[in-house]
Formats: sequence, structure tokens, C-alpha cells
Amino acid sequence: MADRKLTIQGHGTVHSAPDRVVLLFRANETHKEYETAVARLNKNVEKFRQDLEWLGIKRTDLKTAALKGLVLPVD
Repeated sequence: MADRKLTIQGHGTVHSAPDRVVLLFRANETHKEYETAVARLNKNVEKFRQDLEWLGIKRTDLKTAALKGLVLPVD
């Protein structure tokens, strides 16, 4: 019996919503008073969250996976 060969060619497009996105966000604040620096930093982070909401990303879909902090003395 002769060998049989089947060749199929085609083109397709698949669309799917992403299930995970990694966003890296860096915010820095400097002030001689710790509380003031933290308040300003929180204001920047809130603005970032609002911008993401404007783009259609729900606040409830956001999760902070890592947070690094460094406090240095200010002269």
C-alpha cells in the first residue's frame, strides 16, 4: 500500500483578553518631614490608579505584588 500524505494549510486569527499584565511604577518623593513625603507619594499613586481606571482597568483588578521603600535622611 502506498504511503498517504495529508497536508492542510490555513490562516486564522485568535483574539483573547489578557489575563495578566505586569505594570512597573516608580514614584519618588523627598521632604524633610516623613509624613509629608508619604502623603505626596500616596497622592502620586492615587493619580496612577485613577489614570488606569480612565483606561478601563478596574481598581478591584489591581494588586500590589511588591513594594520597596527606602528612607534616607534629608539635610
